[in-house]
Amino acid sequence: MAAPKTATEKAAKRKRILITVLAVLVVLAILVVAGYFVKKLIDSKYFFCVRSFKFIPLDKACDGKADCSGGEDESTCVSSLTANTTFPVRLVSSSQVLQVYRPGSGWRTVCAEDWSPQHTETTCRQLGYSVNPGMSKVEVGTLPSDFRASFCGVRSDPGAASTIEQAVFDRQSCSSGAAVSLTCSNCGDQAAEDRIVGGTGTTIEEWPWQVSLQQNGQHTCGVPGDPALGRHGSALLLRK
Repeated sequence: MAAPKTATEKAAKRKRILITVLAVLVVLAILVVAGYFVKKLIDSKYFFCVRSFKFIPLDKACDGKADCSGGEDESTCVSSLTANTTFPVRLVSSSQVLQVYRPGSGWRTVCAEDWSPQHTETTCRQLGYSVNPGMSKVEVGTLPSDFRASFCGVRSDPGAASTIEQAVFDRQSCSSGAAVSLTCSNCGDQAAEDRIVGGTGTTIEEWPWQVSLQQNGQHTCGVPGDPALGRHGSALLLRK
């Protein structure tokens, strides 16, 4: 019959187990840290093609030529794209003053005379809202000088006009001395709904970035352009 282990032997065994566990944890930690720095080093030199499971030199990514299977090295690149179209309606300043873009003359502030609830619904629907649109008047004299540079009026009967720019005409001033201010918002406890403003189906890779956060010249995250802003041609790049 084997003699029972002494307290010293038990303590020594526990110590050996503890040392073994600590050694394993230290090795794992070293491997994790080493893996992290290896990944950082690889990412700074190469682009990984997920579909074809291969690496390509980083300078071959976003060079306008597809080097990965399916062109994934070009699908998320930031391009110097200048759109030649402008979304024709916008609400500006804290007063939400309505302006309509007129080809050849630029942005014009909309006068309040002959404005009707139908005009309000048409404009807010064009901006992507359909519930509880509201209109108020703003005195032209209180507006910034650039808002008082040019104006447009509306036809009292918009008729078959599906967009507000089809119902306006250029004018020199607002005879009533007031401009249109709109509140196009869905108020109350309503379920979130998808909202599309005059567009067609697309993917995020096909949409120009307004803000692009880049590291080592590679796009990391960003904010795509919003057609309601009417500023497709500008972009902000933040590089690290």
